[in-house]
Formats: sequence, C-alpha cells, structure tokens
Amino acid sequence: MDNTKIAVIGAGKIGGAIAIALKNNNLKVKATCRTEKRLKELKSLGLD
Repeated sequence: MDNTKIAVIGAGKIGGAIAIALKNNNLKVKATCRTEKRLKELKSLGLD
C-alpha cells in the first residue's frame, strides 16, 4: 500500500481526526473543509 491515496471530504473534528490517523499510518491524504482557519490547521499537521 505504498501508493495509496485517500480523500477526506469534510475534515472537521471527526473527519480531521480520521485524516490524521490515516496520515500517521503512512497514507497520502487529501482533506477538504469549510473554513480557511481549519484548512490552515490541517496543513500545519501535514495534510494537503
């Protein structure tokens, strides 16, 4: 699974936690969210 990519649509509290868990398991994760503030938080955690 070295080339697996996952998209999380709606990365609020729960979706963001899922996205982070997936990233911590060495998966490539793309996440979307509603607010610019949340987007910055996700990017600071290493999510696209």
